[in-house]
Amino acid sequence: MKLINAICALLLFIWISFFAPFVSMPYEYIFLLVMTVLFSIMLIFNFKFKELIFDKQDMPLWIFLFTMAGGLINITDRPVAYHHFLSFILPIPLIYYFAKLAFREEYGVLILRGICAASLLVCVLGVIEFITQENFIYRGIFNNIFYDVFKGVRMMSTQIHPAALGTYLAAVFPLALALAFKEKNPLLKLFSIFSAALILLCVILTFSRGALLGILMAVSTMLFFIFGRKNAFFILAAALLALVITVEVSTLLAYYSSRVFGRFGVQCLFDPSIYLRKINRFMSMWDILKDHPLFGLGFGHYRIFFSSYLPNLTGGTALLEKVSDCVYITLLTETGFIGFGGFVFFIFFLFKRIWIKAVSFSRREDGLLLLSFLSGFVGIFGAFLTYDVLYWTGPLCLFWAYAGILSSLSR
Repeated sequence: MKLINAICALLLFIWISFFAPFVSMPYEYIFLLVMTVLFSIMLIFNFKFKELIFDKQDMPLWIFLFTMAGGLINITDRPVAYHHFLSFILPIPLIYYFAKLAFREEYGVLILRGICAASLLVCVLGVIEFITQENFIYRGIFNNIFYDVFKGVRMMSTQIHPAALGTYLAAVFPLALALAFKEKNPLLKLFSIFSAALILLCVILTFSRGALLGILMAVSTMLFFIFGRKNAFFILAAALLALVITVEVSTLLAYYSSRVFGRFGVQCLFDPSIYLRKINRFMSMWDILKDHPLFGLGFGHYRIFFSSYLPNLTGGTALLEKVSDCVYITLLTETGFIGFGGFVFFIFFLFKRIWIKAVSFSRREDGLLLLSFLSGFVGIFGAFLTYDVLYWTGPLCLFWAYAGILSSLSR
């Protein structure tokens, strides 16, 4: 039965890698129904399911979900709010508990191999797309409104948008590194090293600043736990050095080769207009919270109230761009102090359990599995700063799947 659980965990990651980003209603409900059936089967054959489901350590999650439900109280556009709640909030406990129950540490290497194989295929499809400037998925199967904007310029692969693809790759990169350390077979070790290298290359080809920040945070987290707190200063210095080198090389490539490298270059990273846009959205948060302190604007309502709280930006901002470009601002303004507090409460206690478990390992290699998922999880938090990660199906599923796995590993 444990092997079946591991296969279910792999099926979840296959769904996230290839289908979740562009499968909409009603197929998304079909997927959730299939997950529910598989979850029920796992529960039947798992004699400790009560300990997993009714774990007191998950109380913060339920507090978070109930407080998030409060976002339906004060809403202006009910269809928008209900859509966001059904698509991005209601699936959370199913994804979280499915991953928590399906993941088995004794099959950790098998699951890592499956995830690396899936991510490798995503990367191969992305490289083909980048070279040929065509993606057969969006050209003839599924509609993608971003396809003509980014094809041949920034890689999208199976994740609809370069930022979403970058988040996915930044999250799985530490898993490939961990697999490279764990593999004993030379061919399998070579496979994991190749996977990690290709993932890193594809992160660059997404030209997503959030993904770049995410992968730096993920790798820094791994190094911090591997080399200890005493070397924290050197780890930070190494991360800053890697960032400086990336910026310098990108600046040169933007000048001599392709302009898109400028997204990582000096001119773009130090463009005042980028930070002014962020500051304006950040400042609008306080006005929103004054008017809607407890439950916020309601799910998906930041875009609806954009013109009211940012009138100076309304004229030159397209509808798709009327977002906060930051998960923290989105959660705080759309769910208020109560909903955001529930989220922070849940994440704090999850990280507390992970920390207690991580420092208990007598050997570093014993905690490598936990560390790899933790690093990927931290990488997603880096992407939180640059766009609305949790309103994209693929990254949403990945985030809560990682949360479930980390909850299981930190028991």
